[in-house]
Amino acid sequence: NDPRGAEVSYEVKVTGSKDPNPVIDCTPKSGSLFPLGTTTVACEVLDSEGAWAQGTFEVSVLDVNAPSIRYAKASPDRIGNDGRMWPVAIDVEAVDDLDLQPTCSIIGVTANEIIDAGDDDKPGSGDYEVTGALTVDLRGEYGRARVYNVWGGCSDFFGNMSQSYAQVIVSSTPGVQSTTSRRRAGGKP
Repeated sequence: NDPRGAEVSYEVKVTGSKDPNPVIDCTPKSGSLFPLGTTTVACEVLDSEGAWAQGTFEVSVLDVNAPSIRYAKASPDRIGNDGRMWPVAIDVEAVDDLDLQPTCSIIGVTANEIIDAGDDDKPGSGDYEVTGALTVDLRGEYGRARVYNVWGGCSDFFGNMSQSYAQVIVSSTPGVQSTTSRRRAGGKP
C-alpha cells in the first residue's frame, strides 16, 4: 500500500562450494525498496578458491487491495411511476492506496421485484438500459413500489475491484422526482 513499492528482504544460498562464507553480491540488495511490478535481482558469488557463479530471480510487488468506495449516489434518487424511462446518473467516489483514479462503471441493476433487461436490439424495451459508464435509464412502473439498486464497480490498474450500489425509488406520484436529486442532476451542489 505504498505507491513507491515495497521493501523486500530475501536470502541467497550458495551450494557446490567448500567455502562456508563465499562473497555474495546482489543488485538490488535485500531490504531495498522494490517498485510495483516485476524486478529482476542479479547475484554474483565468489568463493575463497576463486570459483565464480551468477544467477537471477524475479521479485513481483503487486497491489492486492481493491479501491474503497466512499459513496454511490443516484441522481435523481426518485423517479415517477409514469411508465416511462428515466435517465439516472450514478456518482461514485472511490479511493485507492496506489491508483489515484480508480475506474468506475455500472456493472448491473437489481430491484426488489423481477425486472427485465430488455432486448439489446430494441433500446428502452426493458425495465432498464445502461446508457454509459455511469448512466442508466430506469422504467418508472405504474402503481408499483419498485426500488432499483444500481450497482457500480470500481477497479484499480491491477484489476482489483470493489462494488457498491445506489438506490432509486419509484415514487407513488407520477412524474415526481426529489428536489435534491434535480439539483444534483443540474450540476449544482
